[in-house]
Amino acid sequence: MLALACNWRIMREDRGFLCLNEVHIGLPFTRGMAALIRSTAGERNLRDVAFCGKRIDANEAWRRGIVDQKVPADQVLPSAISIATKLAKEIRHPNTMGEIKAGMLEDAAACLAAKVEPSAVQALSRL
Repeated sequence: MLALACNWRIMREDRGFLCLNEVHIGLPFTRGMAALIRSTAGERNLRDVAFCGKRIDANEAWRRGIVDQKVPADQVLPSAISIATKLAKEIRHPNTMGEIKAGMLEDAAACLAAKVEPSAVQALSRL
C-alpha cells in the first residue's frame, strides 16, 4: 500500500513482488485504501491484485503500469535520485505540483482522511 502512495514507483527487476494480501488475511480495504488503489493501480488491475491478492513480480507490475521502472538492484537508488533531480530542475513553481496532485487525487485524499469504517476496525481486532 505504501508503494502505491508514491508518485513514482521503481522496482528491482530480479527480486520481490507487489501484493495486496488483505483478502487473504480477512482485512477489508478502507474507503481510502480502495480509492488509492483505484487512482494509482487502475481499475483494470483490481481483479487480480486487489480482489484475489495475486503476487506480481517487477515485469508484470511494469507491464500493468503499476510501477514506472524496473531496474537492476544496484540501479534502484540512482534511478530514484535521477527522477528527483530532474523534477527539481524542471519544476519552477514547487507549490504547483502539490496543487496538481491535490486536484488529481482529491477523492482518494478525502477518503484517506475520513474516519475508518467499523468493519475495518473489527477485521483488525480479529488478527
